[in-house]
Amino acid sequence: MLGRLVLAFGIVLVLAGEAVGAPAGILTLRPTGQVEAVDPIVSPGSTSAHRHQFWGVRPVHSIETSNELRTHESFWTLAHNRTAIWLPPPMEDGVELAVATSRPGLAYYQTVSGTEVAFPDDRGSVVGNANARSPAENPGLGTQNLGYRCGIGGGTFRASVSNTRCDARILVITGKWTFPGFPNVPDVKIFLRYRLLDPDIGTITLDGRPDFTLHLDYFPAHDRAYFDRFLSQCLIPARACGTDPVL
Repeated sequence: MLGRLVLAFGIVLVLAGEAVGAPAGILTLRPTGQVEAVDPIVSPGSTSAHRHQFWGVRPVHSIETSNELRTHESFWTLAHNRTAIWLPPPMEDGVELAVATSRPGLAYYQTVSGTEVAFPDDRGSVVGNANARSPAENPGLGTQNLGYRCGIGGGTFRASVSNTRCDARILVITGKWTFPGFPNVPDVKIFLRYRLLDPDIGTITLDGRPDFTLHLDYFPAHDRAYFDRFLSQCLIPARACGTDPVL
């Protein structure tokens, strides 16, 4: 399944250390410790073709609903959010990478139309192509909407950073989700930060698979009342509310 990639704004702000199109509100999250061959979007009710590392809520089962996720343990800074995000665990030379910085995951929510509504329950989105056999088969890879970068605070995302140098020793992975068929929900862009083993980067893989198979999944389970306020006070009026706003 491929996510639709849309670059919505030409204006750029730097919020919480990452540059994105403006305006945006940011919600931060952490990995949950769950790494399993589970994917309720692509492989509901069966074993996934590869493992995924889960962020934001635990546990995530092979069959999920938004309401069920709302009863699980949150790993968002604003704990009433129980949205699930997952990707294959990034590895360097076969070693799974640990996360970096006190805010390893940043989800940026951006207005598109100024008439946004909340995400529909039970409707996940995938960006990237897990079955790509080359970078060319993963549309958008190596753009600001899907890719890898050395260091935080802005810069160009690439299709690969393997066998290059990164003095910051921080690998940032990004993906941007849209929701085809639901034009009035926000775009969401994620930045996930990992600690590299050495400034001279080895071979980056995703659960042992080539880095050009990069893909990320999003399954919404926001607290409805909070997200309605987030929309009406931040996104719809095009007001930059900053990081983890208490509304």
